[in-house]
Amino acid sequence: MPVFIAKEGHEATLREALGELESASRQDAGCLEYTVFSEDQRPGAFVLFEGWAPARTSSPTMKKTM
Repeated sequence: MPVFIAKEGHEATLREALGELESASRQDAGCLEYTVFSEDQRPGAFVLFEGWAPARTSSPTMKKTM
């Protein structure tokens, strides 16, 4: 799980950027879960939890790489 640590004084800016990323990523095909959590014990620390559906092996892109 990726962890993001904001520089002091930039916590709100990072939270806003991660919130926008969260909203956009949830619209992506195959996105099952994309949630940003803030850590209570470390102010300014955010953890990203994401889950994606397996790539379809029948897609043209996958066929080229196989």
